Amino acid sequence: MDPAIDELAAIGRIIQAIKRFRQQYPDVQTPPERAKDAYLKKHLSDQDWLFWKQLQQAPPEPLAPPRVNLPEPALSCSQFKRLLSQYRRAGFEAYQMQLQSNFGETNTLPPC
Repeated sequence: MDPAIDELAAIGRIIQAIKRFRQQYPDVQTPPERAKDAYLKKHLSDQDWLFWKQLQQAPPEPLAPPRVNLPEPALSCSQFKRLLSQYRRAGFEAYQMQLQSNFGETNTLPPC
């Protein structure tokens, strides 16, 4: 079986055990760390417990800076406004043609 799938399954079991542990301390924001470790050691399999300890000892990976996938502005503001006006006009013309083909008239509401 794929090791990545095994790790994900182990993480799922660990999360479920931590959820069950947290239900024992509903009024405490941060339950005691020793109690959590004792609970997990008791309720996780040996493999899952070792995997949990490895996760605890591994240093956290640094966060990558967010990537912004916006296109570079290739148009000036006036060019953008001109194109927007053209798109609006083209859309309105298509709307007029659709009205004319459906109802035989333009720029009026269809009869109820």
